[in-house]
Amino acid sequence: MAGTKSTVDERLIARFNQELGADLKNFHKCGDLAKYYRSELEDLRDKITVTDVACIPSIKNLIETGRTKLQELDEKESSLDDFEEKISDRIDVYHRLLKEVGDKMREVRVLQTVRDYMALIKDIENISQELEASINGKDDGKPIALYVALTGPNSILDRIGGIEAPHLKMYARNTAFHWHD
Repeated sequence: MAGTKSTVDERLIARFNQELGADLKNFHKCGDLAKYYRSELEDLRDKITVTDVACIPSIKNLIETGRTKLQELDEKESSLDDFEEKISDRIDVYHRLLKEVGDKMREVRVLQTVRDYMALIKDIENISQELEASINGKDDGKPIALYVALTGPNSILDRIGGIEAPHLKMYARNTAFHWHD
């Protein structure tokens, strides 16, 4: 009988599923529901007392089954409480880790932005140095190409157009104005 489910078991399972739903949102209600059913079974046990030896065996069997189910319910409630505590602890750990990871991700984003700004400054410096070196050269096309890389379409000034870095923008513009004059 331990391997098969009786109609009483199936009805109880259906009732649990109906009251608790299919997700973990109502998980905390499991203990309350188990306590409710245990109190109902205890009330029934108090109302039905069979002390007569001549009592119908099916009634004795029914009472014994009820006691067994009550004991199983107590064991399930205990394991449910342990499981709820473990899940709560894990959820707390995951929330704490998620917050820490979020804080670290913000720091990483700031560092990536600084790295990108430093790369732009390095590009401006490199173009400026190349312009200075090519200013007295014989090839007039090279300074023009370098100046276009600084100020033209898809240039450094275009790349910094949409960012919030007023000092970086001013540095790039001042460098472009310097080489324009």
